[in-house]
Amino acid sequence: MVRYRFVLMTALVHVSVWGCGSEDTTSPNATAAFEGQMTSYPDGPYGDEVGDVIENTTLTTGTDESVSLQSLHQDPTRHLMLIFGTAGWCGRCRIHMPTLKAIYEELGSQGVYVALSIHENRVFGPAEPRDALNFRRLHQLPFPVFADTDGHLTQYYNEVSIPMVMVVDLRTMVLLYAEHVWEPDDVRALLETHL
Repeated sequence: MVRYRFVLMTALVHVSVWGCGSEDTTSPNATAAFEGQMTSYPDGPYGDEVGDVIENTTLTTGTDESVSLQSLHQDPTRHLMLIFGTAGWCGRCRIHMPTLKAIYEELGSQGVYVALSIHENRVFGPAEPRDALNFRRLHQLPFPVFADTDGHLTQYYNEVSIPMVMVVDLRTMVLLYAEHVWEPDDVRALLETHL
């Protein structure tokens, strides 16, 4: 439905500019009108399976900064979001940090927003912002680490097993990938395909 609206809106902008006799199909007014349509968050229905539009939510970093999915959607420099979900107690997940950093370094400047989300702390309680801050410092991560205090992101997986890896197209807010395994080569290929 979102792609249909995108194609329809593009056609309408081009036809209206053409119909006015302008030879420049990228006039500032047409571009501004089209971009204005793309900045609003997609309407529901929202779902939690691959192929569904995901619901807007706000995540909190270790420094108590809030980042909403809507703000990422509105950022024209961001095209895809990779979230690596873990818990403070997961030793196995920690060994994946070098490959996660490598993807950030390779694709971050091309429009891939990389983040890590913690839903439980080291003693199996709900993650707090300080847990996200400590995790980021411990692993010297160059990208945001969120405390998923209410476990909101865990709804996108069939079971809460970590790591939880998800990829979202920030242009459409469609969930492209949600798995319980970290396969960096597969994830990199998926990201490169959708850039």
